[in-house]
Amino acid sequence: MKPSRPVRTQVLFVYPTDATFIENDLRLIETFCDVTPFRYTDRSCYPGLFRSIARSDLVFMWFALGFAAVSGLVARLVKKATLLVAGGWDVRLRASPDYEGDHHGCHRSVFSGRSLGFL
Repeated sequence: MKPSRPVRTQVLFVYPTDATFIENDLRLIETFCDVTPFRYTDRSCYPGLFRSIARSDLVFMWFALGFAAVSGLVARLVKKATLLVAGGWDVRLRASPDYEGDHHGCHRSVFSGRSLGFL
């Protein structure tokens, strides 16, 4: 009888855009997990995203944006682990109100806060 292969974690890798640093993370995680990449482009992606969350063990999201808030909430509702990578302009949107030069609308700040709060 062959020894059984260890069960690998099923990771849903959700990202909004193509970038080298995102691709590097994807390739790294693939070395120790089974990864399903999911590129979020707009709200029409939500049904497929929800199905993919249900089939995963962990939801890995790039950027603290609205899609990550929704993904994190759905993942928590179905008892899935989450991991959010926040850094760059998504975090800058969470800057304090007295941050010099912060002229973005508050709706983005709210989505960032929800993303970070759900995870």
